[in-house]
Amino acid sequence: MGFFLEAFLGSESALRAWQRRLPAAVVCPLNGELALVPVTGALYRELRAVLGEKEAARLDAAQPPTWPSPSFVAAVRHWGAEASRAAPVAHLSTGEFGNYGHEEVTLWVGGREVRSRADLATALRFLRSEAGLSFDEAAVNVEKHRGEEAADKWVAEALRQDSSRGSGPVGSGGDVSGSRDGAGAETEEAGRSRRPLGGVLFSARRGGSPSGCVLTSCLAGLAAALAIWSTL
Repeated sequence: MGFFLEAFLGSESALRAWQRRLPAAVVCPLNGELALVPVTGALYRELRAVLGEKEAARLDAAQPPTWPSPSFVAAVRHWGAEASRAAPVAHLSTGEFGNYGHEEVTLWVGGREVRSRADLATALRFLRSEAGLSFDEAAVNVEKHRGEEAADKWVAEALRQDSSRGSGPVGSGGDVSGSRDGAGAETEEAGRSRRPLGGVLFSARRGGSPSGCVLTSCLAGLAAALAIWSTL
C-alpha cells in the first residue's frame, strides 16, 4: 500500500489560529505541544487562494502538468513564511511506494526559511530545542495513518475526537458535513472533495534500483495528480 502525506507541523495553539484564514485547516494533536495540519484538497485550494489565483495559474502554465505542481510548492512556501511570523512552522512531505520513499521537511522562523530538505528527526529536534516546543520526539508518529488517503484519515480522527469531547470544531476540513457508520467519519462527498496530496519525489531505499525508482515515482505522481485535479 502506498503512503502519502503533506502536512504542516507546529505549536498546536499557533496552528489553531490559522483557522481564521484557512477554515479547512484541521489541527491534529501529536504529542505535547506539537500538532499537525494535513494538507487536504480543500486546504490546498485555500492556500492557492492566499497565494493568488493569477500567480498560481501563471506558475502552472510555465511547465507541463506535474506533481507537486509549481503552484502547490509556491503556496506552501508562501504560507509557511507568512505563518512563521507568529510562530515557527514546518512543512513535511513524506511517502513511500514499495521499496521507495521520501521524507523532506522545510522550516520557517520569523518569516524566513531556516531549513530545507531536512529529515523529520532534524526538524523535530529544531522545534523542540530551538523553537522551545515541549513534546516527546520518540512519541511522534506521523505514519499513524497509512495509505494514499492518510491526510483524510488524520482529519477524520481529529473531528471524531473533537466531537466526542464536545469542545467545538478544530477546523472544518473544508466540507465535512456528516458521518458514516455512526463513527463520525466523513460523508462520501466530503471524501471526494478532500483527496490526499502525495509527494512523489522518491529516493531509492536499500535494495531498490534507480530505474524502479523512476517508474514508481511516475506511477505515484500520476495517481496523486489525478486525485488533486479531480477536486479542482
